[in-house]
Amino acid sequence: VMAMPTKLKVGHRTFSIRAIDAKERDEFGYAETDGFEGVIYINQSLRGTKLADAIMHEALHAFNHVHGITFGRDKDPEEDAVNSSSGSVTTILADNSAFRKWWVSLF
Repeated sequence: VMAMPTKLKVGHRTFSIRAIDAKERDEFGYAETDGFEGVIYINQSLRGTKLADAIMHEALHAFNHVHGITFGRDKDPEEDAVNSSSGSVTTILADNSAFRKWWVSLF
């Protein structure tokens, strides 16, 4: 498995990715995104598909933060979520080749 990247380009911003011990942050689970500081925190104990899922989950939070996406504006909130998620994943993977290669290596 490749080393986890330390940066992720999300739209016009670059987020830092920091693997941390869960004890370093209050109420920290698998992962957390600080959109204002531009940091994605990942529990350093995660591996494989749990890590892949957690980092993509947080990358989507970062994407939504950068692009000001909120849910519930349309009649169908699920459609908002699907539209945002599919475009977000495509953009994140297209703009970050090293991240994409690392992420795929987790499977």
